[in-house]
Order: sequence, then C-alpha cells, then structure tokens
Amino acid sequence: MSLLMKPRTTVMSQHIVKDYLEYMDGKLAYNSLRNRKVQLKFLSKFCFEKLSQWQPSNMYLVDLDVIIREILYDIPKDQWSEKVLPILQEYIWWRGENGLNPYSNKLTFNHITEFLFWTGIKLDPRDIKALQFPKIEKKAKYSLVMQEIQCILAASRADRKALYLALLSSGMRISEAMAVLKRDISEIDGYWMITLRAETTKTKTERRVFLSKEARAASQGVYDAVGPNDRIFMHTRAQCYGREDNAFLRLIRRLALGTEEKHPTLHRFRAFFYKKASKAVDTDFAHQILGHTGQLMTYAEVTDDELLELYKKSEPELTVEGYFSRQLKEITLEARIAELEARNEALSETQPSS
Repeated sequence: MSLLMKPRTTVMSQHIVKDYLEYMDGKLAYNSLRNRKVQLKFLSKFCFEKLSQWQPSNMYLVDLDVIIREILYDIPKDQWSEKVLPILQEYIWWRGENGLNPYSNKLTFNHITEFLFWTGIKLDPRDIKALQFPKIEKKAKYSLVMQEIQCILAASRADRKALYLALLSSGMRISEAMAVLKRDISEIDGYWMITLRAETTKTKTERRVFLSKEARAASQGVYDAVGPNDRIFMHTRAQCYGREDNAFLRLIRRLALGTEEKHPTLHRFRAFFYKKASKAVDTDFAHQILGHTGQLMTYAEVTDDELLELYKKSEPELTVEGYFSRQLKEITLEARIAELEARNEALSETQPSS
C-alpha cells in the first residue's frame, strides 16, 4: 500500500531537504533561508503527525525525504495532483488549527510549493490556486504613540534602546538594521547616513537612510569599539531578528501595552516613521526612505545632502527626548499667535473707516 495511504516504519535521512537548503544557501538572505528551514520543519512535523504511526512505547517517523521519493519514483506524474493536492490542503488546515494566522498561512505556503518545484514535483499552478486557505480578516494594527515609546525605551537595556531608536528614526526593517556593518555608515553634516546593501533589503534594492542625532548618540559607543566589518546592532552571529521580536514581545507584555490579540511589534516603529515623515515632508519622501516599490520616485535622483535636508525636517518628530516640551512650546506659540490675530482683528474693527 502507498505511503500516502499507509505510514511506513522505516526511518531515512532527509537528504533531499538538506540538499535543497544547501542549494538555497547563498542565494537567499540569512533570514529568508531561515524562514524556509522553519516551514520545512513544520511540513516534516505534519508528515509525522498525519502520516506516521504513534504508539506509547515507540514512534515511527515518516521522513519528508521518503514522501518526496515516493511521489517522484512510485506515483505516475498524471496522478500527482490527485495524490499530492489533498495532502497539501490538509497541511494548510493543519497549520491554521495550530495557530498560524491566515495571512502568514498563505504567504509561507509559497515556500512549500517552491521546495516541491525544486525537487521536480511540478504541480499545475491552476490546481495550486484552487487550494483553499482560511479567510484573512483585515484588522486595524496597533499604532504607537510617543508616550508608549518613552515607556519602551525607559524599560530597555542600552543595546536594545539603541536598536529601537535606530528603527524609529530611520524606518529600517529589523532585518535590515541587524545587518548594518560599521563600513555601511558615513557621516554627513554630523548625521549618520546608512547605506543599506541590496542583499540585506527585502526588495534587494540599495537605499539610503539616516539616523537622528539622538539615535547616533545611543549607538556611538558600539561604533567606536568595533571594526569596519562588524555589525552595529547585532553583536553575535547567533542573534537573529526573530529573537529580537520575541524579546520585544516579552517587554510589551511586561509593560502591559495593548492586548494579546493586538499589541505593538517592532514593525510599528517603521509605521511610526512613515506617519511622522509623511507629515513633516510628504508621502513620497517617506516611501523613498522606507524603500517601498511601486511608488512615485520623486526623490530617487536627489543627492545625499539634499535628502539629508529633507530628513532634518522630520527629525524633531522622530526624537524622543524633549518631545513633549517641544509640543508644549508649539501649543503655547499657536495660542499666542491666535491671541495676537484676535487682537489685531479687534483693533481693525475699532478703526474708523476713511
């Protein structure tokens, strides 16, 4: 009987999975490769749970490599869709039942079909498109405010405070920030300009970002102590942005910000940057700094100095220290202007007409 119908009790090594990951290593960014490893790990777990026998005294593991070999060598190609698609559909529901949100379920499933294609299991795209996914519910995301950011920074240790200030003031993704080397940083008029290398960005496109003077001061000690090829916001190779996400979540829970279903994430610093930069300059500038593709590239050809001058307009809104004193001064100034305008209007009304 086929393995897809009845589980086997033999254990084989995962040479196909290992070869695939070795093939992709070097072609993908570190975190992208890590994501694929995670998805194949879940697929292996699914095969174990759904296609293996489980006994209290013993476990019979169905290796993912065994599944792939049987599909390739034991099942005729014209039956692949009939045999494989029901398994993939069950895998999708299984991932949803185990807590994966619908958006990530659909997004990460692409890693599975990519892996199958690499092995030679080429399914009809129309059949794959016909697979059903849990419905994606679009919910409003948590919006950080300056008071919460102050609480987060006050409760953070020095290296993470420097990282959070860098994310806040530059709009970098966490994966981009943790790949920044000392040699990627240059100084312009007292500001740090970071050149994000194409291989470290999500869109594989090089771009320039700036750090506020406040963020630079927080990272200056590390910058002075490391070599040109050392990371500024990541001190060991073992660190990854997933670990930083988890550390941030623990901090958020300790500070009781948001709820379990809706709470701040590291990506909210990037959203905060977009909001403030759009207000201080315009949305085209914000999209340019954030590296969004498909947007009007109004500032694509500006020089570093010109881009810095635009950034300086947003810096006050992105600086945490003294934020509320500046807001108070602005409110006081606006009130004073309104008072003077009202007085001038009253005086003009009392003036006799000529």
